[in-house]
Amino acid sequence: MTRSSAPPSRPPALLTTALAALAAGLALAGGAAPAYAHGDLRSSNPADGATLAQPPAQVVLTFEEAPVELGAQVVVTGPDGVVSTGAPRVASADVVQDVQPSAPAGRYTVEWRVASDDGHPASGTLAFTAQAAAAGGSPSAAAPTPAATAAPAEAPRREPLIPSWGWIAAGVIAIVAAIRLNRRASALNKQQED
Repeated sequence: MTRSSAPPSRPPALLTTALAALAAGLALAGGAAPAYAHGDLRSSNPADGATLAQPPAQVVLTFEEAPVELGAQVVVTGPDGVVSTGAPRVASADVVQDVQPSAPAGRYTVEWRVASDDGHPASGTLAFTAQAAAAGGSPSAAAPTPAATAAPAEAPRREPLIPSWGWIAAGVIAIVAAIRLNRRASALNKQQED
């Protein structure tokens, strides 16, 4: 048997190192969930599911970070149709939507859509109930009761582009591939030495 005097090539070892680094990166990226909280609804007044004595003069949505005013939409719908008036106003992290002063008793839904300053859209729906009609447009009479503001509204959940299990599966596949390539490179090196 003739031995070669050339040193054994090591591209598989370099490939193994690169794959191990890729696997480590995927594992770290998979463990760090994307930060979507910046555009989420933190609370609302009235709170989702609240029962009020009468409809509020306005609906206030408070977000984790200040949304941009351009494109903000809030539609308040009562038993007789839409009762929101005018465009929503953005004040810091709050979006305020006025409600008609003659709003009737019944169930109300609030549909909203805003965008954060980095462009991520957020939207959702909440509901509340008014036991009696509004008191003729008096803002102090139509204000929600303190009990209505206690519970924060449930923020809508956003799904990441790649679910967590996808990152985990990719990391496991990369690690298994790196181990197999490392074993193959060791076997080739051993054959070349013999």
